[in-house]
Amino acid sequence: MKFPHIVRSSIACVLFVAGFCAVAFADAPRDRTQFGSDINVGPNEEISEAICFGCSVYVHGHVSGDVTVFGGRLVVEDHGVVGGDATVFGAGIRLGKGVKVGGDVNALKPEGQVELSRNLQIATAAIDSTGMCLFIAFAVLDQPDTFQALLDMLNAFYGLNLTGDGVTDLGKRILKMERDFNAKAGFTPQHDRLPSYFKSEKFAPHNVTFAVKDEDLDKVFNW
Repeated sequence: MKFPHIVRSSIACVLFVAGFCAVAFADAPRDRTQFGSDINVGPNEEISEAICFGCSVYVHGHVSGDVTVFGGRLVVEDHGVVGGDATVFGAGIRLGKGVKVGGDVNALKPEGQVELSRNLQIATAAIDSTGMCLFIAFAVLDQPDTFQALLDMLNAFYGLNLTGDGVTDLGKRILKMERDFNAKAGFTPQHDRLPSYFKSEKFAPHNVTFAVKDEDLDKVFNW
């Protein structure tokens, strides 16, 4: 599919702004930013964050914060750790054995996935509804002052007394409205299912299947 020039330009601008924001929030010297040259985090090495443009990130050690890749891939080798978010605009992510990304939830096992999905969707819905989206996502994760600044801005503009709990309630309310809309359009829990082969065909390189049960998927939006 070919995109019109204006669409391609818009996409390029969005990626540029997102990349600029990521670099702007970098905290040298423990952050590592590269343009066109791969980032390698050694087995006994720990850095704060990794930001890569036109290259890939290979994690053998510990990244305590976020990893952001534009135009490349993220490879977290066996027992590597990414403590924050892993965001890749490019070739994707490959995780080794014993890898931790964003905490202690094992990406290859069903345990903890429902709660993680629920919490991320609530937070994303709330932040996206303000129009801030990726522009503050990195900062909110790392700097409590940024989240408070968001609350102060919303309260000043709308005359509210919004708190952190209020933001959570906002995200829940948005998700409920979206799902009510879908239900009225004829969508049912069956539309929240992956194709059956995800449960029967093992995928390389980990050779596992999708193991989250249907009844657990139906609990994602229970709060």
